[in-house]
Amino acid sequence: MKKSKFKVGKIIVDYFYSKDNPPEKIALFLYGFPYSLGANEVTKFLVEEKFGVIQMQYPGTNDSEGAHEPETAINSVSTLINSLSDTIIDLGKNVKVQLPNKIPLVVGYSFGGFVAVNSVSFLPDLESLILISPTITFGINTIFDSGVRESFNEHIPYVKRTRPLTYRLGDLKKWEKLYSGFYDTNTYQTSIKCCSIFGANDSTFEKETLMANYEKVLKKKLSLKHHNLIIDRTGSHKMSSLNQELLHKCITEVIND
Repeated sequence: MKKSKFKVGKIIVDYFYSKDNPPEKIALFLYGFPYSLGANEVTKFLVEEKFGVIQMQYPGTNDSEGAHEPETAINSVSTLINSLSDTIIDLGKNVKVQLPNKIPLVVGYSFGGFVAVNSVSFLPDLESLILISPTITFGINTIFDSGVRESFNEHIPYVKRTRPLTYRLGDLKKWEKLYSGFYDTNTYQTSIKCCSIFGANDSTFEKETLMANYEKVLKKKLSLKHHNLIIDRTGSHKMSSLNQELLHKCITEVIND
């Protein structure tokens, strides 16, 4: 697997692809909050499935300029789509790299699930959505309560304390709006296939609410052609904790249907 790095506006993007077989299409992988750079289980599997995988560093994170806020993360998808061409310049090697010109697949992990659900309108060629441990909504005790129990007063100070240089969080009031459920009622008309996978031992969620509400909430936010919900009985929030066979099943059923 090869890696190239390129820049779109003020955003740094990592691109993974097979060194032997040119990719036939592009998958956009949207990270959690916080996240670790580099290839992961899903990236490697998608490259084997003849995808090129774009992993975007959100504004205000790692090498991307700007401030990291919910809206800048969402809008960065629009910036990427509007600026992406079929040829990029690798920043490290200063050589041209060819890209397929459509993004039919988006993968959202954790906070990346929120970004994915709220950026579908920017993706005209989107056919499939894979959501892994996704925090798609944050409000509690509303019709959009998907079970997330992550706390603004705990999570934001943790990120500021542990990643002061790689996460420039911008206006904290905007993060507080996220955790209050400000974005939860945003809905989008689309017709895509979707698979969601959770670990049964994921402490980010209140399990009973997740099981009762998640699929209802997702279908309120998106008009889906098909959705499958997979629960890994031994997994937790981390992608590496999830059963690889179940994770691969979640991917293949939407990309091969």
